Amino acid sequence: MLFAFGNVFAQDSIQARFSVLDACDKAEVVFTNTSKVPIKFGNANYFWTFGDGTTSTDQFPKHTYTLDNETTGQSFEVKLVVQSQSIPSEKDSLTDFVEIFPNPNAFFRWDVNNKGTTQDVEIDSQATTDPLNFYQWNLAGVVKSNDITPTFLYNDVQPYLDGKDYPFTLLVRTPEACETTYSTKFNYNPLSVSRVVTVTNMIYPNPSAGELKFKNSLSNIQVRNFAGQIVFETEEATSAISLDVKPGIYTVSGLQDSYTVVQKITVQ
Repeated sequence: MLFAFGNVFAQDSIQARFSVLDACDKAEVVFTNTSKVPIKFGNANYFWTFGDGTTSTDQFPKHTYTLDNETTGQSFEVKLVVQSQSIPSEKDSLTDFVEIFPNPNAFFRWDVNNKGTTQDVEIDSQATTDPLNFYQWNLAGVVKSNDITPTFLYNDVQPYLDGKDYPFTLLVRTPEACETTYSTKFNYNPLSVSRVVTVTNMIYPNPSAGELKFKNSLSNIQVRNFAGQIVFETEEATSAISLDVKPGIYTVSGLQDSYTVVQKITVQ
């Protein structure tokens, strides 16, 4: 009998209840108020504390959290107090927590690797490289890659190497569904770069066993294999380099004064 009476009493009392979903930094959080206020109490007042120093008296409030550190998630204690307007009044309270997750930083810079006859677009710097995130690279309105830090090969970017402006964006989405899109302009004209000169006798001996000498000192030297992959590079000015590569045909490029010189060599 006491058990039954207890049930009746509980159902006849004010019960503070709410639910809330975890959210991302600076996203609007909706609080679902499911509190029970029996008819005998008439109306009730609602007082919310959101754990970040702010409050509300709305029955169904919305609130936007801002993380203290935008790179670190944070838990906020939320409390709801429900108090009847009747005399005497009755009240109940409930405390719960909401997790706020950081948004990823999608900022990046791009650069063009000018190889003399072709140009690859490379990501020069990037703010976030978490393998758990989803990445979507979009150039000129077309999704080009979902890699973390891709290189866009010449054959794929050639239509955009005309000096015009094209939108270049990166969308990053975390496992918690927090996402950020960074947009910049892609604008590059191969004709605007320093003059490229193809030579035949700057580098010797050719064929070579891997030891190469230059008639004039070169800087920003790159050696690429037949597939276009860099197998050797140095920014320092030098008059000789030593390659430890498989036999084959390679392209050597380097900066001499305001010219980029390019020569094919054979390694035996």
